[in-house]
Amino acid sequence: MEPAAHDTTPTRTRDHVRSRRNTPTPVGSTPQAVAGRVDSNRYFDERKPEPTRKRRNTDEDHIRNLTAEKESLRRQLLETRDDLTEAKKKNAASTMKVNDLLEEKGNIITQLDSIKTDALEKQRMATKRIEDLEARYRKREEELRTTQTRLRAAEEKNLQMAKLLEVKTADLNGVQTFLTTADVYSGAEIIAMVESLNAEIFQASAFMAELIEDETMVASALERSKNLERCKQVLEGQVRRQIGNDLFAHFEHKYADVRAEPLPLQLALQCLLSAWCTHKTRSFALSHFGDNLEKLYRQIRESEAQAIAGRWRAITSAQMSSFDTQAPASFAVDMLLSLLCLCGWSMTSQQSKKAVLSVQQMVFTIEKMWVQLKKATKEGITTADMEVFVIPTGSLFGEGMEDTYADNSSGVVVDSGGQGKRILCTVGMGLRRTTIKRVEGGPSANKYEVLLKPKVALGSVLVDNAEDRVKGEIAPQSKDVQ
Repeated sequence: MEPAAHDTTPTRTRDHVRSRRNTPTPVGSTPQAVAGRVDSNRYFDERKPEPTRKRRNTDEDHIRNLTAEKESLRRQLLETRDDLTEAKKKNAASTMKVNDLLEEKGNIITQLDSIKTDALEKQRMATKRIEDLEARYRKREEELRTTQTRLRAAEEKNLQMAKLLEVKTADLNGVQTFLTTADVYSGAEIIAMVESLNAEIFQASAFMAELIEDETMVASALERSKNLERCKQVLEGQVRRQIGNDLFAHFEHKYADVRAEPLPLQLALQCLLSAWCTHKTRSFALSHFGDNLEKLYRQIRESEAQAIAGRWRAITSAQMSSFDTQAPASFAVDMLLSLLCLCGWSMTSQQSKKAVLSVQQMVFTIEKMWVQLKKATKEGITTADMEVFVIPTGSLFGEGMEDTYADNSSGVVVDSGGQGKRILCTVGMGLRRTTIKRVEGGPSANKYEVLLKPKVALGSVLVDNAEDRVKGEIAPQSKDVQ
């Protein structure tokens, strides 16, 4: 912006007015005119008298002051104009900024209005969506309640069906259990188990019979008497009944001869172990309860089919095994050690104590074997009854027996050479297969099939051993006589 033209009109102040009243102002008030007048009037002033000259000087001073003041005012005016121009520039710039800010404010307000409109629209849409979702949620919740009601009804029905299925399955399993006719073991496998058990009994009996020959394990008469008193109940209640009166009397009165010929002792030990294994293998449980179960089983066999009777036997035997809490091995060890004491064996020496541990270990091995045999015969065979058996002491020798010691010197086994003689004891278990033969309209009968003959020893063994011992004593004497 261009600055305005300078105004040459002098500014009038009160002093100016006052001086002009006192002194007439000459025409032309510019500084140049004033200066001209001053120069032209000098001539006249010099002529004027002194008061006039003083007055003129005063006017000149006043003019100079006015001129200086005017110049100062002019500079101030110029400065003021410059400040005004600068202020106008700043004002214009500020106006432009204000306009920009107002324009920006308008834009922001427009944007805010747009955003507000969008937000309101979104809020309206969100509210509508929320309402839709709530309606859908209420609908789904109603459907869920209906589904849960149906599910509970289905679960209850399923539970009832499961219970019914369990009952039917139990009934079917029970029927299937009793209708199963397949055997787990074959006859050959059962025979092999019995033969292995007989062989183990023979080895253990031979080992114990040799103990009596050791001079370091011979009891004195006093110790033997104490041992017999301590073992009296076992000897009279179990040992005598199992080995018979003949063998028991032989050991009781001729125990000193047993050390020279321990074969009768070995036979008696085999008899005890065979009878013990037979009783444990065939019985359902100990004491009279086992006898009652055996009687009940016989009645079931006579009235029901073999498959049903066999499965009843298998189930009962399996369940009764948990009730047999007595330690059977200790009972057998007591019988064997009592018989050794009857024959004059000492239990006080260190060798005897070690031998007792060996005897216990052997009996434990035999126990494991008869437990396996019992499980096989009682639970693994259902088509028939597979049972081990021994011949009672004193029975007549027959075809279904095997006289193992008929010709002991040659090692030949004779089955019928002792016909008509009574057996001394059973030294090895036999095995037979028993089935029920039913005749329509008639009584049922047991059919026996011997699969393995029991091994027995005849009473002649004692006579033959006595004769051999006498011959052994006479032979050296005749040699000395010669």
